[in-house]
Amino acid sequence: IKGKSMVSEEIEMNHEMAKLGIECLESDMGEYIVQLDGDKPSHIIMPAIHKNKQEVSDTFEANLEGFSPTTDVDSLIQTGRARLRQKFFEADIGLSGVNFAVAETGTLCLVENEGNGRMSTTVPN
Repeated sequence: IKGKSMVSEEIEMNHEMAKLGIECLESDMGEYIVQLDGDKPSHIIMPAIHKNKQEVSDTFEANLEGFSPTTDVDSLIQTGRARLRQKFFEADIGLSGVNFAVAETGTLCLVENEGNGRMSTTVPN
C-alpha cells in the first residue's frame, strides 16, 4: 500500500510490480478512486478532480463488493476510508514518498491531510 507516491506514478511502478504479480494499492483517496477506475491522476494535489460524485459512485459500485450506490459525498469518502483502512492492515509492505528531503541531514518532510502517509509507513509489517 502506498501513500504520497506521485513519483511512483510517474515511473509507472504499479504497472511494473503488477508484471511481477505484486498488487500496489494507492491510499490517497483521489489516487485510489482513479486507480479503481483504471484512470490516471489529473492533478498533482487533486488527482480525481475530473470525476463527479456520480462517477465516483459508479466506480465504487463496479469495484467494491457490497457497495450501495450513493451520491452523498460523506458516504462515498467513508466507504473509501473503510476499505483502505482494512488494506493497511492486510498489506505486507507500506511505501511513502515525501514532500521534500534533505540528503545532508537525512531529514524528511511529509505533509498530509488524510493520514495515509503515516498509515502506509507504520501499519504494514
